[in-house]
Amino acid sequence: MGQLTSGHIDLAGTILGGAMEAGGSVMGGIHAREQAGYRAAVHRNNALIADDTAAAVMRRGRAQVQERAIEGAQTIANQRAGLAARGVVVDQGTADVIAADAARYSKIDQITLADNARREAFAYKMQGINERIEAKAEEKEGRQKYLAGLVGAGSSILNVAGTVAPKWLSF
Repeated sequence: MGQLTSGHIDLAGTILGGAMEAGGSVMGGIHAREQAGYRAAVHRNNALIADDTAAAVMRRGRAQVQERAIEGAQTIANQRAGLAARGVVVDQGTADVIAADAARYSKIDQITLADNARREAFAYKMQGINERIEAKAEEKEGRQKYLAGLVGAGSSILNVAGTVAPKWLSF
Protein backbone atom coordinates (compact mmCIF):
# COMPACT_ATOMS: atom_id res chain seq x y z
CA MET A 1 0.00 0.00 0.00
CA GLY A 2 1.27 3.44 -0.91
CA GLN A 3 1.97 6.41 1.23
CA LEU A 4 -0.77 8.93 2.06
CA THR A 5 -0.40 12.18 0.22
CA SER A 6 -2.16 15.49 0.41
CA GLY A 7 -4.15 14.36 -2.62
CA HIS A 8 -5.49 11.40 -0.66
CA ILE A 9 -6.40 13.60 2.28
CA ASP A 10 -8.07 16.11 -0.06
CA LEU A 11 -10.03 13.29 -1.68
CA ALA A 12 -11.13 11.90 1.70
CA GLY A 13 -12.17 15.37 2.85
CA THR A 14 -14.24 15.89 -0.27
CA ILE A 15 -15.97 12.54 0.17
CA LEU A 16 -16.59 13.12 3.89
CA GLY A 17 -17.90 16.66 3.28
CA GLY A 18 -20.27 15.38 0.60
CA ALA A 19 -21.51 12.59 2.85
CA MET A 20 -22.15 15.06 5.67
CA GLU A 21 -23.96 17.43 3.30
CA ALA A 22 -26.11 14.55 2.03
CA GLY A 23 -26.86 13.42 5.58
CA GLY A 24 -27.77 16.98 6.55
CA SER A 25 -30.19 17.20 3.64
CA VAL A 26 -31.87 13.95 4.64
CA MET A 27 -32.08 14.98 8.30
CA GLY A 28 -33.46 18.40 7.32
CA GLY A 29 -36.15 16.70 5.26
CA ILE A 30 -37.02 14.34 8.10
CA HIS A 31 -37.20 17.22 10.57
CA ALA A 32 -39.42 19.28 8.24
CA ARG A 33 -41.73 16.29 7.74
CA GLU A 34 -42.00 15.76 11.51
CA GLN A 35 -42.77 19.45 12.12
CA ALA A 36 -45.43 19.39 9.42
CA GLY A 37 -46.88 16.24 10.97
CA TYR A 38 -47.12 17.98 14.33
CA ARG A 39 -48.85 21.01 12.79
CA ALA A 40 -51.23 18.68 10.93
CA ALA A 41 -52.10 16.93 14.19
CA VAL A 42 -52.85 20.30 15.81
CA HIS A 43 -55.16 21.14 12.90
CA ARG A 44 -56.93 17.77 13.23
CA ASN A 45 -57.41 18.36 16.97
CA ASN A 46 -58.76 21.84 16.25
CA ALA A 47 -61.20 20.27 13.78
CA LEU A 48 -62.45 17.88 16.45
CA ILE A 49 -62.90 20.76 18.88
CA ALA A 50 -64.84 22.73 16.26
CA ASP A 51 -67.06 19.69 15.60
CA ASP A 52 -67.72 19.24 19.31
CA THR A 53 -68.48 22.93 19.67
CA ALA A 54 -70.93 22.81 16.75
CA ALA A 55 -72.74 19.90 18.41
CA ALA A 56 -72.81 21.75 21.75
CA VAL A 57 -74.22 24.86 20.06
CA MET A 58 -77.02 22.78 18.53
CA ARG A 59 -77.82 21.19 21.89
CA ARG A 60 -77.90 24.61 23.51
CA GLY A 61 -80.13 25.90 20.72
CA ARG A 62 -82.60 23.02 21.17
CA ALA A 63 -82.69 23.67 24.91
CA GLN A 64 -83.33 27.39 24.33
CA VAL A 65 -86.15 26.58 21.90
CA GLN A 66 -87.75 24.25 24.44
CA GLU A 67 -87.35 26.84 27.18
CA ARG A 68 -88.93 29.53 25.00
CA ALA A 69 -91.84 27.21 24.15
CA ILE A 70 -92.47 26.64 27.86
CA GLU A 71 -92.21 30.38 28.56
CA GLY A 72 -94.68 31.07 25.74
CA ALA A 73 -97.15 28.53 27.09
CA GLN A 74 -96.76 30.02 30.58
CA THR A 75 -97.39 33.53 29.23
CA ILE A 76 -100.57 32.39 27.49
CA ALA A 77 -101.74 30.55 30.63
CA ASN A 78 -101.06 33.61 32.81
CA GLN A 79 -102.88 35.88 30.35
CA ARG A 80 -105.90 33.57 30.26
CA ALA A 81 -105.92 33.18 34.04
CA GLY A 82 -105.83 36.96 34.47
CA LEU A 83 -108.60 37.49 31.95
CA ALA A 84 -110.71 34.68 33.41
CA ALA A 85 -110.31 36.19 36.89
CA ARG A 86 -111.95 39.35 35.51
CA GLY A 87 -114.79 37.33 34.05
CA VAL A 88 -113.65 37.41 30.41
CA VAL A 89 -114.35 34.37 28.23
CA VAL A 90 -110.83 33.32 27.24
CA ASP A 91 -111.46 31.28 24.09
CA GLN A 92 -113.19 33.92 22.01
CA GLY A 93 -112.90 37.52 20.91
CA THR A 94 -110.09 39.75 22.14
CA ALA A 95 -108.90 37.18 24.68
CA ASP A 96 -108.45 34.62 21.92
CA VAL A 97 -106.56 37.17 19.77
CA ILE A 98 -104.27 38.00 22.70
CA ALA A 99 -103.48 34.30 23.20
CA ALA A 100 -102.91 33.77 19.45
CA ASP A 101 -100.53 36.75 19.34
CA ALA A 102 -98.58 35.43 22.33
CA ALA A 103 -98.35 32.00 20.70
CA ARG A 104 -97.20 33.55 17.39
CA TYR A 105 -94.51 35.66 19.10
CA SER A 106 -93.34 32.64 21.05
CA LYS A 107 -93.09 30.64 17.83
CA ILE A 108 -91.13 33.44 16.12
CA ASP A 109 -88.73 33.51 19.07
CA GLN A 110 -88.31 29.73 18.86
CA ILE A 111 -87.58 29.89 15.14
CA THR A 112 -85.07 32.70 15.71
CA LEU A 113 -83.29 30.77 18.46
CA ALA A 114 -83.11 27.62 16.32
CA ASP A 115 -81.89 29.60 13.30
CA ASN A 116 -79.21 31.37 15.36
CA ALA A 117 -77.99 28.03 16.70
CA ARG A 118 -77.85 26.57 13.17
CA ARG A 119 -75.85 29.55 11.91
CA GLU A 120 -73.39 29.40 14.78
CA ALA A 121 -73.01 25.62 14.43
CA PHE A 122 -72.49 26.00 10.69
CA ALA A 123 -69.62 28.42 11.34
CA TYR A 124 -67.98 25.88 13.65
CA LYS A 125 -68.51 23.10 11.10
CA MET A 126 -66.83 25.25 8.44
CA GLN A 127 -63.97 25.91 10.84
CA GLY A 128 -63.60 22.14 11.28
CA ILE A 129 -63.54 21.62 7.51
CA ASN A 130 -60.92 24.35 7.12
CA GLU A 131 -58.79 22.79 9.86
CA ARG A 132 -58.92 19.41 8.07
CA ILE A 133 -57.88 21.08 4.81
CA GLU A 134 -54.98 22.76 6.62
CA ALA A 135 -53.94 19.40 8.11
CA LYS A 136 -53.80 17.83 4.65
CA ALA A 137 -51.82 20.79 3.31
CA GLU A 138 -49.33 20.47 6.18
CA GLU A 139 -48.92 16.75 5.52
CA LYS A 140 -48.34 17.40 1.82
CA GLU A 141 -45.80 20.11 2.61
CA GLY A 142 -44.01 17.73 4.98
CA ARG A 143 -43.80 15.05 2.28
CA GLN A 144 -42.51 17.59 -0.22
CA LYS A 145 -39.82 18.86 2.14
CA TYR A 146 -38.80 15.29 2.96
CA LEU A 147 -38.48 14.48 -0.75
CA ALA A 148 -36.57 17.74 -1.27
CA GLY A 149 -34.15 16.57 1.41
CA LEU A 150 -33.66 13.27 -0.39
CA VAL A 151 -33.16 15.04 -3.72
CA GLY A 152 -30.68 17.39 -2.03
CA ALA A 153 -28.81 14.38 -0.65
CA GLY A 154 -28.72 12.76 -4.08
CA SER A 155 -27.50 16.01 -5.60
CA SER A 156 -24.73 16.25 -3.00
CA ILE A 157 -23.63 12.70 -3.71
CA LEU A 158 -23.59 13.28 -7.46
CA ASN A 159 -21.67 16.52 -6.99
CA VAL A 160 -19.07 14.78 -4.85
CA ALA A 161 -18.85 11.93 -7.33
CA GLY A 162 -18.22 14.41 -10.14
CA THR A 163 -15.50 16.10 -8.10
CA VAL A 164 -13.89 12.90 -6.82
CA ALA A 165 -13.93 10.80 -10.02
CA PRO A 166 -11.16 12.67 -11.88
CA LYS A 167 -8.97 12.71 -8.76
CA TRP A 168 -9.63 9.05 -8.10
CA LEU A 169 -8.62 8.09 -11.58
CA SER A 170 -5.35 10.01 -11.25
CA PHE A 171 -4.15 7.77 -8.43
